[in-house]
Amino acid sequence: MYITGLASSSSDKNEEVLERSEAALVERLNDGLEGRGRGFPIQFPQPLEQSFRTYNSGLALPATRAASIVLLLLLLGTGLVDFLVMPEIADALWKVRTPLVGISLASILLSYTPGFAAYSHWVVLTYLSVSAFAYLNMSHLSYEFSSGLGTGLGSSAYALMYSTLFGVGSCFLLIMSRSLFRWSVLCDVTLLVLANVHWILYQSIELELLVAYNVILISCLAMCLIANYLYEKGNRNHYLYVQKIRLARFEREELEDSSDRFRFLVSLDSVTGVANKSSLDRGYKLEWERAARRKSYLSLLVVTVDEFDGYRQCYGMIEADKCLKKVAAELKRFARRPGDIAARYGDDLFYVVLADTGVENATLVAQNMLDNIRSLDIPNDFSKVEPQVTVSIGVASLIPLPSMFTADLTDKAKKANKLSEKQGRNRVVSFSH
Repeated sequence: MYITGLASSSSDKNEEVLERSEAALVERLNDGLEGRGRGFPIQFPQPLEQSFRTYNSGLALPATRAASIVLLLLLLGTGLVDFLVMPEIADALWKVRTPLVGISLASILLSYTPGFAAYSHWVVLTYLSVSAFAYLNMSHLSYEFSSGLGTGLGSSAYALMYSTLFGVGSCFLLIMSRSLFRWSVLCDVTLLVLANVHWILYQSIELELLVAYNVILISCLAMCLIANYLYEKGNRNHYLYVQKIRLARFEREELEDSSDRFRFLVSLDSVTGVANKSSLDRGYKLEWERAARRKSYLSLLVVTVDEFDGYRQCYGMIEADKCLKKVAAELKRFARRPGDIAARYGDDLFYVVLADTGVENATLVAQNMLDNIRSLDIPNDFSKVEPQVTVSIGVASLIPLPSMFTADLTDKAKKANKLSEKQGRNRVVSFSH
């Protein structure tokens, strides 16, 4: 691994935001998994509970839609039978049935709208309340019609069919809607209250019959509660399993990121923040091999800070480190491309590798480096060259051949650097092959 240049400040901010988001998710999952399934009914700690409800609603949506379509078809089917069996009261039955048909159509259409899953339980509760009113009234109308005609079993059986549809249809919708247990309890209590209000106040049925009706209805609703509880428990276990997998993946990725950060940090020079010697050696070798394959130029710049020993004696270690850091920052500005490397190789010695760069362009880059460092105007009263910190740069460029080694290019760049120092420092000297 080696450093290819400075990362932009915006990408650093994006990476920081991403790290914070992942850390928050891991913390949330850890808190939730530690407190799973506490209490009755089963419930996760917040905010994992809210996440589970969203997940559960998404799973229940197709089943709720399918149940609404089936019940709508049953409504329409029994409505056609009304005209055959009891044509005299078919219109009255359809007046009762119409609100329920409207609710069915509305729930089916709403299920295709964004965000329906968030309020689907309210739609189910409304549907069940309207269906209780509709089915019980249709059953009562059928019963009164058969009693008035004295026909005995036929229409009474039809009245019983509506009562049965009320119980079975409600249970079917409750189970298919995959409602959470707490919502199932609320729906069951609502249905039980509505049914008893209808039986007592509207039909005025006898006590023995009322008890029998309640036993049957309570039995059906109890089975719904058991089914919904078992479904919710199984769904929570599955959700928990999925979250464990996600948590393990995030922890693994976090560990890998930490390892990458560690490798990145150990490849940096602790004083200047540019690549260190070992990182440069790896990157230099890779770029040499790549240039050899492509038969392209590879350039090396050897940079030394002029009169640096005297600067350190004059200003001290702390100021000397600050000086090196500023020089390194300028060198990094010219090593932004993939394959470019800016590294500290020794005390006041820096190497800059420029991929796919010939001697002319490398010399131009080196001259810009020299000018920028001089324009930093870092005072150096000890220097015999200029009153500010300057550098000497040796440039070498070649196309690697099979018979060559990295040392060939390095030696040429070093010789160019030594020549720049002999010629008076604060200059660029180039060597081309």
